[in-house]
Amino acid sequence: MASLKNFSHLSTYSASKAASYSLTQGLRSELGAKGVSILSVHPGPVDTDMGEAAGFDNGASTSVISEGIVSALKAGDFHLFPDEMAKQVESAYQSFSDNIVLADLPE
Repeated sequence: MASLKNFSHLSTYSASKAASYSLTQGLRSELGAKGVSILSVHPGPVDTDMGEAAGFDNGASTSVISEGIVSALKAGDFHLFPDEMAKQVESAYQSFSDNIVLADLPE
């Protein structure tokens, strides 16, 4: 989620995630035409040492995320919001994604 929303106590982390998301969008456009599947994964806090150190309790399990990745790739999706917190962001982000990120806008 840090690729979509800057969290002030994690500003540089959020900025790096936003750059990664922008690159992922470019790869989707460039490599998707060649049949390569590109998936942009946007989890909420993950149950890792880093998440815990950042003050996030009850992060998403890595198994929920990995199972979501497999399912999303099979479905041909571009975005994955794998956990409950991320799904709340997904519903708010959906219109922007459909109308801007996934739209065929002139380059």
